[in-house]
Order: sequence, then C-alpha cells, then structure tokens
Amino acid sequence: PKNRRVQVKPKVMMPRYVVIDISEMHLLDASAATSCFGQLAKLCEKRGIFLFAAGVLPRVECMLRSHEVSLKFEEEVEWKQSILLNEDKQNGKLILFETLFEALEFSERLLIQSKSRHGHENLMRSDVSQLNSHLVDSDSSHHKLTYIFTNILREELSEDEKSLIDGIGPYYEETTFRGGEPIFQKDTHPDAFYIVLKGAVAVPRDRKRSEKIASPKVLSSSNLMELSLSSSNLMAIGDDDTSSSLISSFHNVGGIFGYCDFLLKRQRTFHAYASGDSTVVARFTSQSLETMKRDDWPLYVIVQNLLLQASLMDLANCTCHN
Repeated sequence: PKNRRVQVKPKVMMPRYVVIDISEMHLLDASAATSCFGQLAKLCEKRGIFLFAAGVLPRVECMLRSHEVSLKFEEEVEWKQSILLNEDKQNGKLILFETLFEALEFSERLLIQSKSRHGHENLMRSDVSQLNSHLVDSDSSHHKLTYIFTNILREELSEDEKSLIDGIGPYYEETTFRGGEPIFQKDTHPDAFYIVLKGAVAVPRDRKRSEKIASPKVLSSSNLMELSLSSSNLMAIGDDDTSSSLISSFHNVGGIFGYCDFLLKRQRTFHAYASGDSTVVARFTSQSLETMKRDDWPLYVIVQNLLLQASLMDLANCTCHN
C-alpha cells in the first residue's frame, strides 16, 4: 500500500571502550579466564572495541596474565605508552587497571585524543576553551575570574554575585611565568593558592612514590605474582613524548592549585611549574584573603565556596593509590 510506513531502524552506536569492574571477583580458574575473558577480548577487537578491566585482585591478575588473556606487566606498560602517543592499535587482550576511576579516566583521555586526531575539536569544545574565549574577549561584560568562578561552582550566579566577583581585582595579583619556571617548590611555605588564567601549570610526579608503586613483588609461598597495576596509572604515561611521563597532572585555564596545603597550613607537598611561556596565574595570599574577609564578607563567602567545590571535585576525580 502507498500509505505504508517504512520503519527505519535507528543507527546503533558501537562503544569504543568497555570497562568492566571485577573488584568483587576473588578467584578465577583457567577455563573461565580463556573461554570467558579471552574470547570476549577477541570479539571486542574484531568490532574495534577496547576492553578494560578494573579492580583486579592479585590472584585473578596472575591467572589472566599467565594464560595470555592479558599482556605481561612490562608489555602492558609499553602498550599504554604507545597508544597515548597516538598509535591507535589493538591487541585483542584484556587491559588491566587498578581502579575503576583510572580505567574511566584512561578511556576519556583516549576519546578526547581520538576526536582531536580526526579533526572534531568543535565537537569536543570544553569548558576550558569557553573560558579562554571569555578571557581573551575584551568586550566581556564581567571580570575574567567571574567566568572561572561560575564554571567551577557549576551554578548560575545572580547578577549581584557576579558584580561582587567583578570587584575581586584588589585581592589578588597576576603573575606571568616562562615555560619551565617554578611557581612554587615542594617543602616550601604555602603562602598562597593559585588560579590559572592563561596557559597551563604542570605538576611533576613524585618519583619515589612512583618507583615504590611500580616495583613488582613475588609471593614465594604461593607462587603468585603480586604485580602492582601501576602500569595502568594514567598519570605515569605521557601525552606526546617520554619527557611528559614525568608529569603527574596539568592545571589548565580555570584550574585551582596549591589550596589544600594553603588551607591546612602545611609545607607544599608538590612542585608546580609553568608548562609554557606566558603562563599567567592569579595569586591569592593569606593576607589578601584576610583583607577580603574584613572588607568584603559576601565576596569572601563566595571564594570559600569556590575552594570547597574545588576540593570536592578533586576528591571525586581522585585516582590515588591506598
């Protein structure tokens, strides 16, 4: 019949990365390892899907690696380094991660990298790029920090609140750094916290901690290898070259750093360096905050809410070990 409607099946989007949480799996035999996880990894490879497993316990890890369902520890480290260096290659193996958050963060990083590689930057337009557009736009109706505060607080500020933040100028100082120049050093007095206004700030890895995590241990009594899954530690792997493997994290435009040590009044627990020339940060000292508290209490409350929200975001995104 002419009036017959043709039903068009919606296009199904295949996932690119699949993460399974097996932290509750305490034991795994050889047949299950090969017939279940091994076959699943191979099926995913045929469909262009990367299969990741998170929360793997030592006994399960040993079974997966010894039966070649997963890569050997050293091979896994090399594979993750290569894929983050824009070498998009699959291996038909189950890739192991220590925590679910690490696996999800790794997947997110690969997704962003893939979109950038294929020229879809506009589809991945982030809050950082929007912040940049506001910060460089001379016709912006508000202070540059107003846009950053709004972005971090994740709520629409009232016009009165925006007007308060617009008057924040006297309470901080802008400092420009050259690439590689230290913003502050570890084990120094925390006299301020910082907000990135331009460029990015790099935080190096703690080498001693990294070496401690990465060292494999052998349980001689049970013939089981208790290999740390630190090869899955996203921050141990670089973006573009081997030198970036020394970087723990980056703070981009709108990023707040140095506030935990500042609030706790303890010595700095990490180094911070400008990752490129003309990096600009806003520096808030304890003295300026005291002045703000005395002279502009409503603005001081907004800043405290900002630091609280930044702390919550750090806790939510934490992939720390132990």
